[in-house]
Amino acid sequence: MSQQWKPGDVVKFKTGDGPTMVVRVALTDSSDKETGEYLCQWWWSVSFHEFTFPGDSLIAAKPY
Repeated sequence: MSQQWKPGDVVKFKTGDGPTMVVRVALTDSSDKETGEYLCQWWWSVSFHEFTFPGDSLIAAKPY
């Protein structure tokens, strides 16, 4: 089972590559059960990004 992240948690990829991100929301299925995927948001240079990632691919990161 993947880590249970919550909105506002600061995360990064387990590989150490990529940006530091903030968990926006845990995704759920039609029965409101968490899917183990998380919508994450981050800034890269001057661009705002968001994407869905499996919880197993993320680890906690230190906030800026």
